[in-house]
Amino acid sequence: MEEITQSLNSEQQESRKPRPLGLSILLIFVFTINIFLLVILTYSFFSADLLQETIQTYLRHNVISLKTVMITTGIGAMIAAVSLIGIILMWFMRRLGFYLFVFGQIIFIVALLFGFRSFDILNIIVLLFIITLIGMYLKIMK
Repeated sequence: MEEITQSLNSEQQESRKPRPLGLSILLIFVFTINIFLLVILTYSFFSADLLQETIQTYLRHNVISLKTVMITTGIGAMIAAVSLIGIILMWFMRRLGFYLFVFGQIIFIVALLFGFRSFDILNIIVLLFIITLIGMYLKIMK
């Protein structure tokens, strides 16, 4: 019985592809950004009035209520947490992690590009890193 268990474990280890160095670097980068985003969103949830003033100066033509800011920030924090769980699972080369990460990132990209219409250089660079990470992980999943 032990021999069967050992052979199954060795087959699973052989079938699992190693994580390339470039993917590891991108995962660390995205993990750091996602932790930073989660901290900012959590802090913003508890100081929603300051965030409301900041958003109001950015979107001058629209009136943003405090309730809207709190709901949006709370949802953003939950999506960042799901994305963070996905990154951790991706580090361990789990397919579910990839799907969780992509789900969270697509929502953030749609919110940035269409909701806030934020097309500055930093958002474009982060978007390129995310697309590169998704592409590299898809290549390994095949």
